[in-house]
Amino acid sequence: ILSLKNGLASLPKALALNLKILYNERVRSVVDDNGISILSLENDIIKARRVIYAIPAYEAKKIVPQSYQKKWTNVLATTYASTIRFSFKATGSLDSIQSKVYGVMIGKNESELINVISFENNKHLHQLSKNPWITNVMLTSHGAKKLKGESEENIVEKIKNEIGTLFPQLNNNLEVLSYKTWEHAIPIMKPGHIMMISKYRESLRNGDHHFLVGDYLGTPCVEGAVESAIKVSELFKVKT
Repeated sequence: ILSLKNGLASLPKALALNLKILYNERVRSVVDDNGISILSLENDIIKARRVIYAIPAYEAKKIVPQSYQKKWTNVLATTYASTIRFSFKATGSLDSIQSKVYGVMIGKNESELINVISFENNKHLHQLSKNPWITNVMLTSHGAKKLKGESEENIVEKIKNEIGTLFPQLNNNLEVLSYKTWEHAIPIMKPGHIMMISKYRESLRNGDHHFLVGDYLGTPCVEGAVESAIKVSELFKVKT
């Protein structure tokens, strides 16, 4: 996350240089037909020998074949925490924030609403302009649920006040650049989740036709999604 200069979108764009990738296609269903999987799209079908579901559990649950629905019941039942993500522009001096600090996690005692604040100008090792500052904010799941139903204007105002309490130098000095409600932000690792992941991984075989990967099958973040995908791709290596 920290090393991709132009953001996470640069990753699929780089992959697309060497792979055939269809953008903005919705898979309606996946059906097995004598060892071949048929993926039904909006206006087309794709036939494949193997299908890797690199999507959240709640989305995979909608389309995987019934035989795998039963096999993966526990994994597909993974629940997710919610959040609301803000991006602010702040002008003025923030000299009290060290130049190398990128992300700050906020404790419950300091704020019940805000979970993480990141200072995008500090994302890279090379020097970036510090005026204006671009500040991203993500709410706790509790905070997102608490504010659910309120108007965007009221929510923004409350978060501005909260940020102003945490960082007085930002008080009354924030302009909203983006606002997004994220209902399924991060998988919740309930007791027993790691054991469930372990059993799933032990069940993987090269001869299988369907595979799950994602942040709910590793650490609950981008790295976990990548690591679980590598685990599955190792099954396809041809021994020489």
